[in-house]
Amino acid sequence: MANIDPTALTAAWNEFAYNLPAADNYLKTIMSTMPRCQGNIVTVDIITPSQSAICENSELISFLRNRLGNNTITIRTNLVERQEESSATPFTSKQKLDVLVAENPNLHKLIEKFGLSFDY
Repeated sequence: MANIDPTALTAAWNEFAYNLPAADNYLKTIMSTMPRCQGNIVTVDIITPSQSAICENSELISFLRNRLGNNTITIRTNLVERQEESSATPFTSKQKLDVLVAENPNLHKLIEKFGLSFDY
């Protein structure tokens, strides 16, 4: 069998994702990650171990095999660390001030120069 064409894989992947039921948010989230291929192996990045079983969904594999005309396609998952959101919404006054000072260090100079104090 011939190797998987990355362009054809992306098109088939997007078609499968587009045709998912609206209520299937979990699978749609996984399908938003573009797969990579090497030979006849499709690799998908996941962020939780439970997503592995969903990626190895027999409907998905059958669909890809049919669309790409390759009966030897295998899907593998790659567990990646989730990067923490660095832009978390500050809630307290101190958190808001810390964010502002981090964005503009001159603000800290002004606070010191004018002897400003804030009640947290």
